[in-house]
Amino acid sequence: MKHRIPFRVQPMLATLVPKPFDWPGWAYEEKYDGVRILAYKEEDRVRLLSRNEKDRTETFPRIATAIRILQPVTLLLDGELVVFDKKRVSRFQLLQQAKGEPVYAVFDCLFHEGKDLRRQQLSKRRDVMEKAIGSSGKVLLPSHRLATNGLEAFRIAKRRGYEGLVAKDLSSPYVEARSNKWLKVKVHQEDEFVIAGFTKPAGSRQYFGALLLGAYDKHGLRYVGKVGTGFDRKSLAKLYRQFQPYVRSRPALWDPPREKGVVFLAPRLIAQISFQEWTADRNSASRFFWAYGTTNVLWKCDYRICQDEEYQEGRICARNWRSPYRIRTWQARSRYLGANLPSRMRRALKPKTAKKKH
Repeated sequence: MKHRIPFRVQPMLATLVPKPFDWPGWAYEEKYDGVRILAYKEEDRVRLLSRNEKDRTETFPRIATAIRILQPVTLLLDGELVVFDKKRVSRFQLLQQAKGEPVYAVFDCLFHEGKDLRRQQLSKRRDVMEKAIGSSGKVLLPSHRLATNGLEAFRIAKRRGYEGLVAKDLSSPYVEARSNKWLKVKVHQEDEFVIAGFTKPAGSRQYFGALLLGAYDKHGLRYVGKVGTGFDRKSLAKLYRQFQPYVRSRPALWDPPREKGVVFLAPRLIAQISFQEWTADRNSASRFFWAYGTTNVLWKCDYRICQDEEYQEGRICARNWRSPYRIRTWQARSRYLGANLPSRMRRALKPKTAKKKH
């Protein structure tokens, strides 16, 4: 083969930061929920390689064909393979289950017509990428830029239900590692869920393992998932004591999980939970739950069933709470994930903490 790409690339990775920002010279793109793919085109040969270098070419033949017919003889693209739902939101679950047509959202070009572009600025690489893929129809598309203002971009991502956004320094070269030139901010939804029980602890953990969560639909209290992260020993003990008056032998859930070591509770407690998204069929959100960021709240509930349309919005009916009382529960440890950022960036992005009253 006469025309070849003389290297293989490790993908550039974004650093997670705790809150959105707006800095000059940065672009703000939709964060996709799919599979990262590096696409190599060498004459008529196309290879789609995943982040761990697995060849996905045969799995996604339409994507490979769309890249093969592009005009450049040699081309190296970086992007995300995704499947969109009806609201044009990428869902990993749909890609995993082969539901829907996969699309290659391209956000970078590293090699073009014999030229290595990795040291060039992102703004120039983006221009080359957009010209290379052109108007390739619905199979190849440039990554979606949300807004020029980072804070507005985050509001758009949150309103549309995206996984988050990725902010990129337009002057940055392509770094084959995790970098502070690409920063990602996740969008976490919050909602209230009935605590329907808990699992027994495993290993060195004490008191309980995870909370079983439910939401009401037209059939009754439906199991939606469990959350077990963010607890320390003190909060585990305190919550365990609070649960004891509500222990019951039979589940309040009409579709309880089939696993051993479950203790069921009367549906009288509601937890406010942060999570990333519902799965497409709204049957389980267990993959996405986090005890994240702020002090969560437990409420006493009067066990009223909500209307089905409220369930469709991801809400449960708890409007008629009996003199709700707050129990300070688990508070996720400060997980400032941008530890490798320069001090200027760390100061700008560090979450604010409330001042103690003396």
